[in-house]
Amino acid sequence: MSGMLDKLHRKHQIELEVTRHVTRQEMVDFAAIALNDAFGFGPERCKKFVDALNAAVNETADMMDADTKDMEYTIAKFEDRLKQVVGPYYVDRSERYG
Repeated sequence: MSGMLDKLHRKHQIELEVTRHVTRQEMVDFAAIALNDAFGFGPERCKKFVDALNAAVNETADMMDADTKDMEYTIAKFEDRLKQVVGPYYVDRSERYG
């Protein structure tokens, strides 16, 4: 029976990975369209943005890998950086993630 549960667990993990990948790609696509609409970004600036976005995601992922299970350090660093970027428009994490 455990073999069956292992297969179901692995199938579920694969489905989650695919969903995360698709969701991330959709958000990048939406961001590129919004940057074009709001700021007139063309192909080169959109590529520069996507590269910077991927770098930020990878940097955060690296922090997560090195962090403790509660992710306290990563969350604190991420929130501090976000506060710097959005300034007075910062919305507390508990409100953003409900």
